[in-house]
Amino acid sequence: MSFMKTNSVNITVDGTTYNSLTDFGLAIENTDYAGTPVLATDTLVQVPGREGPLDTADAVFGGAYFIKRVISISFGGIRNAEDWDSVISTFRNLFEGKTVKVEFATIPGWYFTGRCVINAHKHRRALGTFLFQIPNADPYRYRDITITVPADSGSDPITLNVTRKTVIPTFVATDNAVVTYQGQLYPIDAGTRQISAIKLRAGTHILYVQSTSNVEILYKDGSL
Repeated sequence: MSFMKTNSVNITVDGTTYNSLTDFGLAIENTDYAGTPVLATDTLVQVPGREGPLDTADAVFGGAYFIKRVISISFGGIRNAEDWDSVISTFRNLFEGKTVKVEFATIPGWYFTGRCVINAHKHRRALGTFLFQIPNADPYRYRDITITVPADSGSDPITLNVTRKTVIPTFVATDNAVVTYQGQLYPIDAGTRQISAIKLRAGTHILYVQSTSNVEILYKDGSL
């Protein structure tokens, strides 16, 4: 069995990040490791006398939503045959049953999250394989966005790009500030704040921030 050595994954757990290739010498065999997002079907209602179900997603939820995605990584590597049980035990102690963050080299800057399980361990002499899986991963991949707005730049437009998942950005201000969005002014006190009225759907958004000190805008961009 041959393994792709052009790909690796960073796995973060308990505040520590490990690389599958450089830290463990493990290659990724498969290319379908990031499964398809699973679309919720509980928005479908069967109406008597109507042909086919009625999809209430738009009317009730404002659009379709997703419930999970399956992450399944097939790892393989070379060890002394008698060491493989210890290798799997080490992996289980590090990751099994824990919430992890995984970032693939082929999808730089984005990460997936969920609770990990280790499955299908087997080895034939020195070659061992196993599955590193997140069976109920968050359906979205994420990237953390931080925008620093300099003091006294209230006339300068700030651009926020949202890929797919609706977000409410967080404002971190040392002093009181005023945020302007779609012609509305929103005063915010010093500290870490969210403004529920500033709910950003997929697309490009422009806002303005007036403050005598720097203000950070934080949000988690979600993509399918």
